[in-house]
Amino acid sequence: MELARWQQIDNILVAALELDPAERASFIEQACSGDESLRQEVISLFSYDEQALDIDTPALESAACILAPAQPDLAEGQYVGHYRIDSLLGAGGMGEVYLAEDMKLGRRIALKLLPADFTEDRDWVRRFQQEARAASALNHPNIITIHETGEFEDRHFIATEFIEGETLRHRIRRTALNLGEALDIAIQVANALVAAHQAGIVHRDIKPENIMLRPDGYVKVLDFGLAKLSEQSSNAGDDSAHCETDTMPGLLMGTVKYMSPEQARGLSLDGRSDIFSLGVVVYEMLAGRPPFEGETSSDVIAALLKEDPAPLSQFVPELPVELERIISKALAKNRDERYQTINDFLVAVRELRNEMEVEHRQKGIKRVETSGGIQTAASGVGTSAQAATTRGLSIAQRAVNLVKQNKLSASLALLIAIVIAGWVIYRLNNRGGQSRGVFQEVRISQLVGTDKSQFAAVSPDGKYVAYTVLDGNKQSLALRLPATNSNTVLVPPSDAWYYGVTFSRDGNYLYYVVWGKGDSTPTLYQIPASGGDSQKVLENIASPVTFSPDGNRFAFVREITKEETGLFIADADGSEERLLARRKSPSFLSTSGPSWSPDGKLIACAVLDKLPDEKQIMNVIGVSVEDGAENLLTKGKWSRVHQVAWLSDNSGFIMVATEKGEGALLWRISYPEGDSRRLTSDPSNYFGNYNSISLTADSKLLVASRFEQRTNLWSAPGGDTSQIKQITFGGNHRYLRLAWTPDGRIVFPSDASGDREIWIMEADGSGQKQLTADGRFNALPTVSPDGRYIVYTSGASSRHIWRMDIDGSNPVQLTNGEEEFGPQYSPDGQWVFYMSVVSGKATIWKIPIDGGEPVQFTKEPSAGPAVSPDGSLVACWWSGKIAIIPFDGGEPIKFIDPLPGPHMPMKWTSDGRALIYDVTRNDVSNIWSQPLDGGPPKQLTDFKSETILGFDWSRDDNLVVSRGFTAREIVLIQDLNR
Repeated sequence: MELARWQQIDNILVAALELDPAERASFIEQACSGDESLRQEVISLFSYDEQALDIDTPALESAACILAPAQPDLAEGQYVGHYRIDSLLGAGGMGEVYLAEDMKLGRRIALKLLPADFTEDRDWVRRFQQEARAASALNHPNIITIHETGEFEDRHFIATEFIEGETLRHRIRRTALNLGEALDIAIQVANALVAAHQAGIVHRDIKPENIMLRPDGYVKVLDFGLAKLSEQSSNAGDDSAHCETDTMPGLLMGTVKYMSPEQARGLSLDGRSDIFSLGVVVYEMLAGRPPFEGETSSDVIAALLKEDPAPLSQFVPELPVELERIISKALAKNRDERYQTINDFLVAVRELRNEMEVEHRQKGIKRVETSGGIQTAASGVGTSAQAATTRGLSIAQRAVNLVKQNKLSASLALLIAIVIAGWVIYRLNNRGGQSRGVFQEVRISQLVGTDKSQFAAVSPDGKYVAYTVLDGNKQSLALRLPATNSNTVLVPPSDAWYYGVTFSRDGNYLYYVVWGKGDSTPTLYQIPASGGDSQKVLENIASPVTFSPDGNRFAFVREITKEETGLFIADADGSEERLLARRKSPSFLSTSGPSWSPDGKLIACAVLDKLPDEKQIMNVIGVSVEDGAENLLTKGKWSRVHQVAWLSDNSGFIMVATEKGEGALLWRISYPEGDSRRLTSDPSNYFGNYNSISLTADSKLLVASRFEQRTNLWSAPGGDTSQIKQITFGGNHRYLRLAWTPDGRIVFPSDASGDREIWIMEADGSGQKQLTADGRFNALPTVSPDGRYIVYTSGASSRHIWRMDIDGSNPVQLTNGEEEFGPQYSPDGQWVFYMSVVSGKATIWKIPIDGGEPVQFTKEPSAGPAVSPDGSLVACWWSGKIAIIPFDGGEPIKFIDPLPGPHMPMKWTSDGRALIYDVTRNDVSNIWSQPLDGGPPKQLTDFKSETILGFDWSRDDNLVVSRGFTAREIVLIQDLNR
């Protein structure tokens, strides 16, 4: 029998298992659609007992319930390898699922044990293993992690992460979801399916029971180990929905209420089936009921195949029309009429959510009755003409009331009110020049969402978007054609760092800056947009370039010396350089990227000013191209300005900037007034959101790279990594380098206040308290052995070593060199070791805790000092090796080869026999122990996702780890008023 025929029979068979015995005949008759031989083949396979099955249970699981034993196979306390069984979580067609303890790593896991009958089928086991391996390769924050597959007493099992939280099913039953919550869940589930479909995996059972909501807001999609792997995996990378699943019969079919029509008909499945199921889930989240219902399973299937669901607007007041359209398209019975890829669905939902946020803020004008008249309160990022009118009339109304109180005539009151209202409206409507409405109404859509995209630029005509791709430790440069969603690699992956992506004015060439890969200084390269070889243009460039309106020249920022920066102009081929402006410490021209005005007269450039108290502010200046004269273009004092881009009509510019306590967002600055208006309404924290922008020649389209970092802490008391557990959830801290106090508290730097400051908290993550508030950049804390002091790195631009009391009082500067950071205590508390950088060379120094003359410890390039518990040795990084040096200094007495990669910080175990450092492989970090005797390193943690940003191993062997990930995307922002 042909494979496709087997698949059709199998799908109809397992679908029929969903039905009551009395309903199966009519369903089979309908599903076989007059194919008598097909009907006979299906009927011949019914050799099991006739009993009713649960409509909410997947078909294959329901069938197995007939054969399942009354008692679970495994008892509490029994071992499966190094997993100890705690309790039975559930049973089904894929076997039994247990809550178990991983005795090696001390974590709770979910253990799925394959039924014994299936183990005897070699084909089934082969497919089971193939699918488990494919699912385990899905390293995505919204997908359940598979830790291991193995065998136990000839039974196959899968060990997965055990997720705290509740299923979407429980949430729907517990309380209704609002529109924002439903869209957020839909986006996270769609993100998971994008990753799965790109890997050639179709889930086939998307339903509320398989969607877990964690307490920190993350959504996890479960049971990818039960999904089906595409036979056409070679095409998986294109996110094609058409990854056909014509494999042998016997795999999970799905749950009736969430089946796609092709599932119910027993046809072959592809990614569009998951889109339909997700549409059903979203419908149910909003309506509180599924779109297809019936008293029996056959009634549900009949509705699924023949009926249209009731309009969502019947259940959700003021439902956006666009959302109704999105769900209707996802639920199209003909899969050719649905979204053809899950990414298409994801983009549509994201665009809708962004539009809703913008609309909400633009319409956020509410009228409040007061004793003095009518006042208005505006919320959002901009002010529409209607809002301006309302605001003007409210002021006029108050004027009328005031005049009336003084018993003047009503006509005089009206005249005064009209004059005042007209003046206010005029000022509001004319603020910011002719383009007051620039990017006031926008549509935001995702162009690239690989979590690996970084800096981006759009071509002048808007047809192409170039962007850098970070994959592990390698970067590449790609070109995307948004019209067809096609990508071309222009510059292949390398170990170099790429940034400053800029199109030439004619769009024929792409310029980018490279640091590394043989270039000792940042170097500008040029490559044809159509592809070809890169050509070196100019060396020693510290910023992206910006082209003159005629495209014949470009401007850039260069570091002239450590204390001086300059704005330069050169011809397009890199010749004829000339210095236009310069700044010396304590003022610096920013390397984030200048912008040449469209009239050719000014170059906008961000400038950083260090204040006497070591704080810093940034603004944007305009430098005259003719004579280098400077004038201030912004009024605010920004924490950071990341990039600037002039608008085509010369009415101002867009910039990526950070206000105190917020992330890097998009702002519109009017010229010459210098008024600022926030363009984006993204939820922000200090760890995102935008880092590069680029405009088309007509300024109708803006491309921006956007990211968000999520970080939390894990702790393992006594260094027992089998007991490691998460101690913080969500919040707005970015936990970086960490330090234990002797009494078991954790000191850490955080950006939550808007500046990098030092904080302290209890070992369980509670009692978070800010210790510094000086506005300097404070980081890399370490605690004295007696718990009296915290020593840390501080400084707005140049970093130095500071000391303060454990409660944050009495700050004292200990060093005053060129650049000093990364302090570490000696065990006796008398010395502080640190790194000093002079003219680009890092060496290790030490200084008495009470201050004094610094002592140079190493003369060769070295970093990351760590003093042994007995105070006799110092370990450090030395030309890619671990060097062991006597405490009193001198040449290294031993070198140890570590695992590859950057590793800082480095810690000693309490017995002094091993060093602890982190290792990152394929964007996943773990903690390793390196024996001092040169033996092989030992992996201590077994994290399957996220990277380590910092950790500390205390002198009594307590471990705290900071882990996180960065979600990245490139977005297209369209100005709807232009």
